Amino acid sequence: MNSLFFLMIRAIYIVLSLMMLVSCSTDGDDTPIVNFELLSVKVGTLELEANTSEIPIDQPLVFRFNLAVDRQSMPEAITITVNNVPINLVASYLDNDHTISLLPENAFTYNTNYTLTMSNLKSIDGQVLDPQVFTFVTTPDTFGLNTILIGNQDLDVSSRVQNVTTDALITVDFNKALSSAINFDAAISLQDNFGVSQGLGFSLNTSGTLLTIAASVPLQYISEYTLTISMDLISQDQSIFEGFSGSFYTMIDSEPKFPVISTEGLLTKIQAQTFKYFWDFGHPNSGLSRERNSSGDLVTSGGSGFGLMALIVGIERGFITRAEGVDR
Repeated sequence: MNSLFFLMIRAIYIVLSLMMLVSCSTDGDDTPIVNFELLSVKVGTLELEANTSEIPIDQPLVFRFNLAVDRQSMPEAITITVNNVPINLVASYLDNDHTISLLPENAFTYNTNYTLTMSNLKSIDGQVLDPQVFTFVTTPDTFGLNTILIGNQDLDVSSRVQNVTTDALITVDFNKALSSAINFDAAISLQDNFGVSQGLGFSLNTSGTLLTIAASVPLQYISEYTLTISMDLISQDQSIFEGFSGSFYTMIDSEPKFPVISTEGLLTKIQAQTFKYFWDFGHPNSGLSRERNSSGDLVTSGGSGFGLMALIVGIERGFITRAEGVDR
């Protein structure tokens, strides 16, 4: 009896102990602590990594954290420097302080190396973020054209450029001086509408802004050509060319392709060729005129009337002899 009572007491003790354990695990006092972490740093759609290039100069750096940031720790915790000199930053807080947007007080400059340092940044519950260092380079500046002329026509227009002479002399006025180390053959091409590249010669003026382009051999008449200037062009201050492509059409060749004849000679040639139809294609048995030169035995009465008149004209003009006409 005593043994049974002892076992019952022990079972009740075990049940109570389990209930206490369950109660302790759900009362919230022992909730695991979430460490303060940086989730991402982005500039537009570009994610910042240890070393990142081609960063746009006109977009903010956006930091995302897993915990809300302590605003008081922020101003000294995140710095951006150029040549170890800090720049002034303007911060915006979003998403209940889980996101920080930073812009320089004065815009970033083109083609510049920046260092981003994060140190002693705190979360709202007092946790300190692990130190972070990023370096990034902004995009180079770009440059373009003042004018681009082929002959006296502006190639940088939406209308059709045509009647261009076959020597295709092109003058390009850039708004920045070009670097002297440019390989123009690699950066500039002229192709016909079959994709065949044309040989070009280049001449740059002393100021480096005016480039003259000439075809090495005359272009074809009545043909379309496309001039392409790639982004491989670099200015003296290391800016990148914004690129250009434009098409034009060469002129008609006005030189006669056949011996020049008089108006009377042209009329005689037309009459002779017209007569030849009725003479050469008359039916071999009847001499009647065929519907067309491939009609075989099918002849036409109306056409044969024209054929009879053509015989008289042919005799009169000396295309055939009188005897030949009478015989036909």
